[in-house]
Amino acid sequence: MINNKIIYILFFIITVSCNKSQSDITGTAKFPDGTLVFIEKNDPLKGPVKIDSTYIKDNTFQFRKQTKELDLLTIRFNNIKGAFYVISEEGKINIKVDTDTLQKSIVEGAYHNTELTKFNKNISIIENQIRQFEKNNIHALKSAEKSNNTKLVNEIKNQHAVLIAKKFNANYDYVKGNPKSFVSLLIVEGMLREFEPNYPKIKELFTILSNDLKSNKRGRKISAKLQSVEAVAIGKIAPDFSAPTPDGNLTTLKANLGKVTILYFSGSWCEPCKIKNQYYTTLYSEFHPKGLNIVNISLEIKGQREKWKAAIKEQKMSWVSVSNLDNWNDPLAKLYSIDGFPAVFILDSKGIIVAKNLEGDPLKKKIIELLSK
Repeated sequence: MINNKIIYILFFIITVSCNKSQSDITGTAKFPDGTLVFIEKNDPLKGPVKIDSTYIKDNTFQFRKQTKELDLLTIRFNNIKGAFYVISEEGKINIKVDTDTLQKSIVEGAYHNTELTKFNKNISIIENQIRQFEKNNIHALKSAEKSNNTKLVNEIKNQHAVLIAKKFNANYDYVKGNPKSFVSLLIVEGMLREFEPNYPKIKELFTILSNDLKSNKRGRKISAKLQSVEAVAIGKIAPDFSAPTPDGNLTTLKANLGKVTILYFSGSWCEPCKIKNQYYTTLYSEFHPKGLNIVNISLEIKGQREKWKAAIKEQKMSWVSVSNLDNWNDPLAKLYSIDGFPAVFILDSKGIIVAKNLEGDPLKKKIIELLSK
């Protein structure tokens, strides 16, 4: 005979295990009854994807969603310009919609959403200062550049840099002071998308985040990115690879190392890359006899091998070029953690990365320095 107490315990365990976390979202918006409200989630491949919808009734709308983990969602209204963010988290989330400017809507209640609203309010002050400065000085900057007024150009750029630094410091201080906030994870993630990510700072801030945030889907991606960046840091041996040449033959990085090697990423579709290739042609002509090799990894589009071959001939690229014809999905782009151009690695005779993204005179000086050893 089974004890009633055991049955109760088993029932309790099953009930608790089936009770998933839930976001209870309630919003007020002075839009007509029947206005469609929908929630979107950003898919890296598909872009914004609608995951739920409802209608406004008596200036109110509600969503009740199961939450597996913290995530950033977007709320939009049909035929109404703008949107605002909400964090999918357990608990009650209250939204007061600003019908004039949706981005100014107030989202609070649960911890992470309250933090998001508070952070946005503070950072928007600095962002407005930056926008206003740019608006007030854009014409003066163009005029100063046109007249070669270097003093004024530097003055404007320095003042702008101070404002940019002010925003960076605000983000930095927020993460340092709020290591458990999902907003901190979003800030670190955003730092990775900057034109020239400051990886040491990103690593510093990511390290102090809570374990829950690090194990979040976004946190795991940041961790993987930092690891891949670390693998191609200055002082590391450039990862070897095997890839097809324009004729379809396989070659490796190791087989093409010189006393100095420029390893760079480009694409025949990339206009700035054509200018860089012209400069590399000059360098190669001058220094290849002395030990300079160049290896180009071209992020070409599938099915466009002939176009790639034509570009090589047209641009007189007499050095080694390889491509998997998979554009940004090329495994070599992932191997070297490449998100954009320029992406240039300077290697010594042992294949060790000694510099990155050098151009012009600094690049030429580094080549001469390494060849002299």
